[in-house]
Amino acid sequence: AGTQTHALAFGGHTPSSYSNTSEEWDGSSWTSTPNMATARGYLGGAGTASAAFGATGYVPGTPTPGRVMTEEYNSSFNPGSGPAVWISIATAPTGLRFGMGAGTTEAFLGATSYTMPSNKVLEYDGTNWANGGSMGSARYAPAGCGGSQTAAWFCGGSDANNSTSPQAVMTEEYNGSSWSPSGNLGTGRLAGSAS
Repeated sequence: AGTQTHALAFGGHTPSSYSNTSEEWDGSSWTSTPNMATARGYLGGAGTASAAFGATGYVPGTPTPGRVMTEEYNSSFNPGSGPAVWISIATAPTGLRFGMGAGTTEAFLGATSYTMPSNKVLEYDGTNWANGGSMGSARYAPAGCGGSQTAAWFCGGSDANNSTSPQAVMTEEYNGSSWSPSGNLGTGRLAGSAS
């Protein structure tokens, strides 16, 4: 979440475990910040380094309810907002493992589902979750996404865990209610990141 000169990285997967760590980037170095409440990987993230959103993901060894947990980060970088902290918020109606996120803590868009591949889209308004318009092509492990809840893009991914599937080059754009095809990527990609 964030920009090239002020970003927040959180959660993830190492070769041996899942992580709840969180670090802030100031354009030249990384600094540890408070940990997420729950270690998880493959989550959708969005927002800024000061107000980030970590949606669902994969929590090892938990039943499906454990995979719909969502957390919000509030940084003391914002004057008057108090100490930096991750807080648990409304659980999503379905998991977004191998999904992507775009938007802000008050207007989040998450795409693809825990059951893969999927064209599932969820929207969060700062309080409640709702279904968004379904993507045109079911996929998982996207190469990246970005934008806002009402003007987002989503590219790459796979229907079979390989970079040669048709979805690996596809790009779609979202207008807040429906998706439309956009220009294809030059090279098929999956499991990446973009903003």
